[in-house]
Amino acid sequence: MELIPHGIGSISLGMSPAQVESILGRHYTYEEWMGGNLNDSLLYPGIVISFNHSDGSGPLDDSQASEIWIHSTYPTTLVGQDVFSLYKVDIENLLNAKEVDFESVNDIWVPEYGWEFCFDENKPVIAIYLLAAY
Repeated sequence: MELIPHGIGSISLGMSPAQVESILGRHYTYEEWMGGNLNDSLLYPGIVISFNHSDGSGPLDDSQASEIWIHSTYPTTLVGQDVFSLYKVDIENLLNAKEVDFESVNDIWVPEYGWEFCFDENKPVIAIYLLAAY
């Protein structure tokens, strides 16, 4: 899926659980990389979608997607390129070419789009986090 401002493919921050399920389905999958305490999230292979309101059984119907975590196993593209094959300098070059402002220290933060690209030293992107502004 293509990375878009505030989302990936047809999934975007601010969607309700029902909207996400209408696209990705109700077949949830837990993977070890996801960690624990995810009652506020819908879990799919390679992707976690967290919501701003939940109870012990999951996201509430009126909640909105507030975070999307994308693992390297989830096919993700940026400007048609496999994000998880790109190095920090590659992401910086793509963002500069599109004239998108970003902050780059250890990771790359794109405030306008809510994107955070995470890296291990001298390796390509290892994870992407999409974060809502609210």
